[in-house]
Amino acid sequence: MGTGSIKIKESKLRRRDARATAGFTLIELLVAVLILAVGALALAQLFASSVWVNARTKDDTEIYTVAEQVLEDLYDSRYANLPVGGDLNTAQSGYSIASAQLESSVIVSDPTQFHPNAVVYSVFWKITDAGSIAGVPLKEIAVRVVSKRLQMGAKGRETIVRTQIASLF
Repeated sequence: MGTGSIKIKESKLRRRDARATAGFTLIELLVAVLILAVGALALAQLFASSVWVNARTKDDTEIYTVAEQVLEDLYDSRYANLPVGGDLNTAQSGYSIASAQLESSVIVSDPTQFHPNAVVYSVFWKITDAGSIAGVPLKEIAVRVVSKRLQMGAKGRETIVRTQIASLF
């Protein structure tokens, strides 16, 4: 054999080596796609959980806002106008709002005005004599707010806020 046949074999080997290193194999491509898919699923789960946490935080903020508004309304009353009574678990006349909604910092209590995705709050409060300090009588006001999403009857959240006020006059 002459040198011509050796050159042909060398050029075929070079072409074969060039093809082997020119691109990705199917297995390499599948592994890369699998890694990207796992990363995308992890990101999707992260986004879903962050939406859930944001909604829960929003609900908690609204619950505390409703409790604060009711507490401030009661706190603004004269001490003598705060009759002892009420219950934190059952509705009693003068001591509860059966269904309220937070709308632009105002509590709305007409259920016909609610949007189907709205959160409705049941508000209960209890006023008790809390003794006295240095001869000054105290009353304790406890406000319980329970939230319930109207859509799909989602499980509600609740909070209880307490404060004491003194008769200064």
